[in-house]
Amino acid sequence: NLTMVEGVNVLGGFAKSGNPNNELDGVNRDISNSKNGFMTIINGNDGRVLTQLNDFTTQPSTTWEGFIIQGGSTSGSNGGAGVLLRNNGKIKNCLIRNNVYNMTSNNSNEELGGGGIRVEGTGIVESSIIRNNKVSSNGTRRYVCGGGLYLKTTAAGAPQMINCIVVENEGINKRDASGLDAPDHYNVLGAAVYLNGNGSKFYNCTFAYNKADAKG
Repeated sequence: NLTMVEGVNVLGGFAKSGNPNNELDGVNRDISNSKNGFMTIINGNDGRVLTQLNDFTTQPSTTWEGFIIQGGSTSGSNGGAGVLLRNNGKIKNCLIRNNVYNMTSNNSNEELGGGGIRVEGTGIVESSIIRNNKVSSNGTRRYVCGGGLYLKTTAAGAPQMINCIVVENEGINKRDASGLDAPDHYNVLGAAVYLNGNGSKFYNCTFAYNKADAKG
């Protein structure tokens, strides 16, 4: 599990052999996250994959680019199983997949979630794919939110999404012993994305084939 450092930009997508430079030419570096020999994969190992612990003040935003971020798993109040971004943090040209947030808390006063990414404040997600992430609930909190993303506006500002694809993410509602949906207070809010507060901005983004099994 990795931690972002303010002002340190981190790049992936380099050729796995030789001495590649930073040319995006498909020989030295490729950030499509689909070409064998260039994929830089970060696995969660049963925790969050990438964390920005504090707000950053450095401009431009501290950026991680060209990674496959997968296999993250968080629970309780730790939303954002794949990535947690705060002010002036950014991920770009990344594939965020197969991360799971499971709500286990029994406090019903706050919405939590973010299977793939949780962004608080002015964090940016750009030119990335958020795919096949999940949120689920086995507690008694009122809601579980944002199978793909959970975006929270703070006093510093609101998140931005630019040229992103959010696809095949899921919200799973707690079911009772008979297999029926639990009562309304276990609702899923936003299989694709959940907005906590006003002002989040979306530019040229696609949302498709996301699903929730209870009022999502």
